[in-house]
Formats: sequence, C-alpha cells, structure tokens
Amino acid sequence: MKVTKLADKALLVKLTRRMANLTRRDAMLTQQVRMQENDNSIDVLMKLFSNKASDIYDVKQTYNEVYQYHKMHTLPYTDAGPRILPNNMYFEYTQEMKHLIAKVEKKLAAILPHYDQLVHEDIMYRNASITKTARASVSDYPTAEQFGQSMSIDLRFSPLPDASHFLFDISEEDKQAFERSEMEMSALALVLTRNGYRHRPVIGIKKPQDGRARDHLIVENQLAVIAGVLHFSQLAIKALQAIGNILWVRE
Repeated sequence: MKVTKLADKALLVKLTRRMANLTRRDAMLTQQVRMQENDNSIDVLMKLFSNKASDIYDVKQTYNEVYQYHKMHTLPYTDAGPRILPNNMYFEYTQEMKHLIAKVEKKLAAILPHYDQLVHEDIMYRNASITKTARASVSDYPTAEQFGQSMSIDLRFSPLPDASHFLFDISEEDKQAFERSEMEMSALALVLTRNGYRHRPVIGIKKPQDGRARDHLIVENQLAVIAGVLHFSQLAIKALQAIGNILWVRE
C-alpha cells in the first residue's frame, strides 16, 4: 500500500488581518476604580464604535466574517501561523475569500469620506451613556487616514514541507547518525528474537502419554517470540528518547 504524503493533498494558507486599534484606556475611570478597589494594577478600557447601528461597527463585523470562514474551512497547523487547506477546497476557498475581502473593501471605501461624521455620532452615543461628566472626545479616535491605512487583509499560500519540517529540523550529521542507530537496533532486535526462539530455556516439560508435549512447545515458542517483540519495543522507545534528546540539545 502506497501512503500519500500530506504535502500532496494540502497546502498552507496564512490570513493576516490588520485592524485599527479601537480600544482606549479611560484614565479618569481607571483612577476612580483603582482608588475604590485599592489596586493600582487595574485598567479600565473603552471600546470605540461599539454602537451596533454604526457603519464602522458593521465593517468590523464583516472583517470577522472573513476570519470565521477562513477558520471554518482550514485546519490548524501552527499557533498564530498558517493553516492547512485541502487541495480540493482551493478554488471554493479562494473564490469565497475573494468575495468576502471585496465586500470589506467596498464598505470601507464607502465610509471613509464620512468618517469624521461617524466619529461625531459615536462621541454623542458614548457621552449619552455616561451618567457623570462627558469624557468622550475626538482625541480618542484615529484620523480617517490612520483608520483607512490600518485596515487590510492579506492571504499567502505556501506548500507543506515534504521531507522535513522546521519543528523537527536537525542537521544532516544528526540524521545520518540516527539512521545508523535505527538500522543497528533493528538488526539487534532481529538477532535477539531469533536467539530467543532457538535458545529458549526449557522449563521441565514432561512428555505425557497422549502427545500433548507438542502443544506445550508451541506455547513456549510463541512466548519466546513475544519476548523478542517486547525487547524490540523497548529499543524503539529508547530510539524515540534519543530523538527527543537531539531536538532538546539543538534548542
């Protein structure tokens, strides 16, 4: 049976989203809460454009749709890195991602000319929800240019590693040493298994009159083979430990 490599069935895709920072530290409320709780480690953050009726809130939600589709149709590969995309999903994935990204860009282009008005509306929304002195101001917000430049989405495709993987990358010298060790242990395991079969200890088998000694010998032979297999398994475990030691040293 020929095993198909994962690199022949899938590829890597990395989604990079850049979004404007719409979270600010509320200095006044932070000071009040710190004094109230007697804890200087507390920070109170405020979210800009949290009104669901805002056009910018709608743009943020559309950005999230891009990520949700990407996550739903790919598989994990590395933390905060690329994800695995099956080859048979490539055309469907790229077409839908292209559609979603175009949808975001269209909405973004529509709101930027009216960005200052949207900021003014959000200030009124925030101040209306504050019971004491109004704290929301224009200085809390990025400018229209800053907001537009900070919003982008990139897709990058790359092949899956074939013969090696960067997570387990070792030098050619280490690879050859391990391969030699693996061959030596395999040969040793074969010799030990054969010796266990040929030179097994004979445990006082009395030959009964009904010829059942043959059955006893069969069982003994099977036990000898099992012992050899178990010994080989122990050698295999040591080999895996050796790999771990090589990787740990190189780190």
